[in-house]
Amino acid sequence: FWFAERYRAMRDEASELLDKVRLSDAKNQYPHQMSGGMRQRVAIAQALIMKPAILLLDEPFGALDEATREELQRLLLSLYMENLEARRRGLPPPYTIVIVTHELNEAIYVGDRVIGLSQYWNWKETGASACLGATVVYDQPAPVFLPDDTRKHDIFAQQRADIRQSAFDPTYLQDREVFQSRWDNLHSSAI
Repeated sequence: FWFAERYRAMRDEASELLDKVRLSDAKNQYPHQMSGGMRQRVAIAQALIMKPAILLLDEPFGALDEATREELQRLLLSLYMENLEARRRGLPPPYTIVIVTHELNEAIYVGDRVIGLSQYWNWKETGASACLGATVVYDQPAPVFLPDDTRKHDIFAQQRADIRQSAFDPTYLQDREVFQSRWDNLHSSAI
């Protein structure tokens, strides 16, 4: 009896997640019957059903067409909105998501904070005898977008330019602290 009850609960939870990623109509399809975007949404649902403390997405939308990429970005923004709703109700936010991407527009659009790594930093000021690899050279809050907001890349053009300069320009060697606001500022920048 308990097994059947647990099985029903798991099916209900899986069905709820498929609704969340807008795949309820495809729940009886096999992976080979799905598009790349559908398979990516299934992968996100599979990860979310495990209720991870942190969901790490490494270049999650790199191989997708632009329309599918934007749809999945809106999905991440809807998860962020669920976090805000939970916080308003005094509950812990259900999702902590870290996205690794080389696409600056995507990082700024779906993130609430952007951290940039670079091998081009002024390592000589640290007293190191050689460049020790990539380090954090950019750490700033990003503007927060709602899932249905129109993309307005012009409002974060300066942030994109700062990231390009600090993380990707080998001629721009600055103190690592220039574009860092540190985590203790996170609470003051949160909604």
